[in-house]
Amino acid sequence: MKAGEFLKKLSVNPFMKYTGVYTKVEGRLVPFTTAKPDIENNLVFFRQNKKPPLAMKNLYTILLLHENKPLYFWNGGKVKVYSYDVVDGKIVF
Repeated sequence: MKAGEFLKKLSVNPFMKYTGVYTKVEGRLVPFTTAKPDIENNLVFFRQNKKPPLAMKNLYTILLLHENKPLYFWNGGKVKVYSYDVVDGKIVF
């Protein structure tokens, strides 16, 4: 999925209040703290210790700036994002 496509899907329902972007690690939800482009021109979500979760305002800005880049997340290795799920307002890859 590309960043622009993800942004369009998130903004379809303006009344949905998302609380952040997460991944499952050992059965629990862990928030991503940032997303940055890598050298291969992909947008990669990852988590840094002792950093606050990525704010939705910042997520929308990042997605808008990098709308043509494919989405990946880091979970011990780079994993391509094909879809997402929404659980209690949390976006889960």
